[in-house]
Amino acid sequence: MIMDAARISKALGLSHVEFRKEVTSTQDAARASQASPPYLVCALEQSAGKGRLGRRWQSDRGGLYFSMVVQRPEEDWAVPLVSAYALWKGLSSKVLSLKLKWPNDLYAEDKKLAGIMVEGWDDRLAIGVGVNVNQQGFEGSLASSAVSLRMLAGAEFDLEALLIDTVSLILKAMDELAEHGFQFFQPALRRVLLEADQPVKVIRDNRTYTGRLLDLGPSGEALVQGSEGELFTVPAQHLLEAR
Repeated sequence: MIMDAARISKALGLSHVEFRKEVTSTQDAARASQASPPYLVCALEQSAGKGRLGRRWQSDRGGLYFSMVVQRPEEDWAVPLVSAYALWKGLSSKVLSLKLKWPNDLYAEDKKLAGIMVEGWDDRLAIGVGVNVNQQGFEGSLASSAVSLRMLAGAEFDLEALLIDTVSLILKAMDELAEHGFQFFQPALRRVLLEADQPVKVIRDNRTYTGRLLDLGPSGEALVQGSEGELFTVPAQHLLEAR
């Protein structure tokens, strides 16, 4: 499928949209662009798709991969949480029992459906999104850990329409964040995250701890209880990856 950059640009009110058949990652392509934010880079495939903390996101054809670059807001630390919540809202209408796992992964049937990572440089933030959409199955270790919208809903999705809907929700959330601040999102985000009741991992002093999310504070800080009962507070600032 070839996406129409001009049609996407018009639908979203963006002056610059780049569509590529394949990139190393849309985050890299977004950083290399000379456009002024807000602008969008999307691709059918990524040869080296990025996840949080240096992880790789397998990005074969059939998925939705894009980076939305915005002007860095005052509460930049809130962008990973808020954009993940916007993605959750958009996809919840398409599949049942979708869970938002702290800090910014989406799971259905205990399998990963989508993820977000946010990188910042200068006065910009790139919101990188990967969604498993039309894949009909996964191989190797992903067979038991990944799922797609098509596998869940039993129907094929229009990638361009899904892109427009998803980016629209993220842009709306960024406008609301700028106008109202994180406090506008905190109650709903807290409810959705605590409903997921899933194990989380915290990296502290070069060690990885597994525990459960107990609460989300007014400044986006996460209260996590480790497997041995120890308590950790993880500031939201740790979710923003600098480059």
